[in-house]
Amino acid sequence: MVKRLFLLKRNLFFLFWLLGGLLLLLAYTVPGFGTFWAEGPYRAVVSFFAPLIALLPFSVFEWGLYALILLLLFFIPFGIVRLIRHREERLFRFCKGLLTPILLLGVLFFLYAAFCGVNYTRTSFAESSGLPVKERSTGELYSLCVSLAEDANALRDGLPEGIDGAMQTHFSSQEERRWAASEAFNQLEDEFPTLWSASIAPKSIFLSEGMCYLKITGIYMPLTLEANVNTAIRPDELAATMCHELSHLRGYMEEAEANFIAYLACIKSDDKECRYAGTLLALIHAKNALYKADPDKNSEINALLSDGVKRDLTARNAFWQQYETPVAQVAESINDGYLKLNQQSDGVKSYGRMVDLLLAWQEVQKKE
Repeated sequence: MVKRLFLLKRNLFFLFWLLGGLLLLLAYTVPGFGTFWAEGPYRAVVSFFAPLIALLPFSVFEWGLYALILLLLFFIPFGIVRLIRHREERLFRFCKGLLTPILLLGVLFFLYAAFCGVNYTRTSFAESSGLPVKERSTGELYSLCVSLAEDANALRDGLPEGIDGAMQTHFSSQEERRWAASEAFNQLEDEFPTLWSASIAPKSIFLSEGMCYLKITGIYMPLTLEANVNTAIRPDELAATMCHELSHLRGYMEEAEANFIAYLACIKSDDKECRYAGTLLALIHAKNALYKADPDKNSEINALLSDGVKRDLTARNAFWQQYETPVAQVAESINDGYLKLNQQSDGVKSYGRMVDLLLAWQEVQKKE
């Protein structure tokens, strides 16, 4: 009976690994499969299960991870003791014990492939939305920065401030804030059908302070279909981060596209704080690009910024500086490798591609 169960586990182990591998093979070899998957099976499953999971006020991924760590702390020593005490069939017992985590990894690999990996090969958001991404002049980039700076100044006026003069949130709870982000995102569907609306809100991580040390603001978890967010970050960054992770949940995995979609969601929100967070996200990316192209022009943009916006940017820099540690550098290197593995060849630098989308959006808006 025991050996029969062992063989069953072995077959399941191969099945999940093969299914996950087959999905990724189809995604990277069959043209259009990624888009079919993202807009068909993936969307159907997420539309059904994610709203149910979103009803839980805690992150299933986070607390599941803690539970897994506790189980490992118990079962690993327990398994070692059993191997020492039962010398008969020691090799079989060792292989049987090893097969369980391998089987679990097979399931996780399949879930990653089905709810994340394949989506990296879908048609880009720029292409599906008809955004004219192309080479742009420094003048166009400067014009974009001026427009974003003016928007940020206008939105910053009247927002609540703390003792240090930096912006503070007006939301009374994280629950209220996360559903406000969901409502903002849902307004995109009429204009962008691939960004379907759903009753899905991002999840707050309980130990968000720990994520700061890893320089992680949010993480989409395909295993639990959750958009997890570090709620310890500054409020002028949080709404955009929430919408960024919701973009991943809609199947857009590329970081620059998720940033741009977050910007669109925020600026279409009815909440001024959300609109400001999205505009600040776009402004920072555009200014970074302008600084590389023409530092003098970037200085002109800095002079245009209101005192309130300047205080917020200073406060954000100060916030992240306190988490500049070797641990954060290792975490960033791991993230860089992950992005490259999924064909975002520029690694972390791929976030700069958002500027091309912003410039394309600027062109579209001028024509309307």
